[in-house]
Formats: sequence, C-alpha cells, structure tokens
Amino acid sequence: MTPHPKEPPKSAPLPRGFTLIELLTVIAVLGILTAILLPVFGKMRESADHAKNINNLRQLGSAFHLYAQDNGGRLPLIFHIGSDPSAYWRRATLAYAERNPDHTSTRDDLFNSPFTSPVIVDMIEQNGGRPYVTSYAMNERLRMDSKNEKGQRVEVQRPLVTISDPSNTILATEGPMGPGGEKTIPDFSVYEPTLLANLPQATYKGGRDALMVDGSVRFFEKWDEMALPPYNSGGEKDLWNP
Repeated sequence: MTPHPKEPPKSAPLPRGFTLIELLTVIAVLGILTAILLPVFGKMRESADHAKNINNLRQLGSAFHLYAQDNGGRLPLIFHIGSDPSAYWRRATLAYAERNPDHTSTRDDLFNSPFTSPVIVDMIEQNGGRPYVTSYAMNERLRMDSKNEKGQRVEVQRPLVTISDPSNTILATEGPMGPGGEKTIPDFSVYEPTLLANLPQATYKGGRDALMVDGSVRFFEKWDEMALPPYNSGGEKDLWNP
C-alpha cells in the first residue's frame, strides 16, 4: 500500500492591517478625547494650585502668629530697617516656617505662590532686580510708626491688639518684591502697586486669596474691587487699615 504524501503545512494567515479609513477614525477619536481632556486637566491643575496657595498662606499665617507669641504679641516689621534684619517680616517668618533665611529657597517653597511667582520673577529681572525668596507680601497699611530719641520717625512693631477687626483686615497676599534690594517696596499695597501695574490683579478665576490678621484665608471673588469703596482705605468695609 502506497502511503499518501504528506501535505505541506499551511502557513498562518497574515494579520490584516488597518485601512486608511480606520486609521483616520482612530486619529479623529484621539483628537476629540484630547480636546475634551485637556481643559479638564487644566482645571484640575488650577484647583491643585489654588489649594497649595491656600495652604501656603495658612502656614505663613501660623508663622506670623508664632512670631507674635514670642515677641510680646507684636507683628514683625514691614520694612528692613538697620543692620539687624531679624524683625523684618520675611526673615522673621522664615525662621518660624523652618525655611532658610539666607534667600536660597527655591521657587517651589512655601513663600512662592503657584500662581504668580514665575511672572513676578520675570518682571523683577526685567526691572534690573533679582528674584527673591517670596512672591507673597505684607499689607503696607499695617505699618506703625513712632519717634526715636532723636525725634526721627521710625517704624515699630505693631501689637496685634491694636488691630480692631483681625478677621476683616488683610495681613498678606500675593505681590512682587521691588527691584534693587530688600529695602525697596517689599510690601503689598493696592495703593502703591509698583510692579503690579503690569500684572493681572486676579490670580484664580477672577479673584485672589488673602491671609487675614486672625490667620484665616479668604478668597475674594472680585479682587479688583478691593481697591474701591467700600473696601478701600477709609471705606465702610475697609479691609486694609487696622
């Protein structure tokens, strides 16, 4: 009996490739998904930055109050005066926030707003200055002056008890440092905007966060109105003067 010859093994069928129409369909779907997800991710990042900003301000508020507890219930100085900078607010609060007081902290540290620090650093460099450790600034209207033994007007540390409405008085918010050194406008004031003139007033959905004297953080939805009645200096709901 003659054996049947073995049939050659059948080769596996080649996988079918995508057609041009299928490829175009996939690309279109990916484009639609990207268009949908990008705004979502952007809002998520903005919300995360807002939460970080609030946390930064709360920690800064704790540093202010810890300093006051150790210094007779007084706030640090707004301006750097004399050879001893320890009472100057940025140096003083850095110590209580466990940050390096020698201006070597990075842009990601506590004292940099996730909203404004890159813009502010650029603005300072364009104005011939150098970037500093913080993009937060103290309300200049909290300054308290007295006269020394020579009859000269000097800044003194303000006691917290002299602030009549701590929960409705702004202590600090986002704002740039002045160029040229620590002594040039290191505070924030809507009445002396300096570098803020070329910056957007609002930082989050048309508003801005502010640290109040009592340590709370409030979000002002219409920040531009904070320089107008009734919230301005001397207004019915003055948020700046103690």
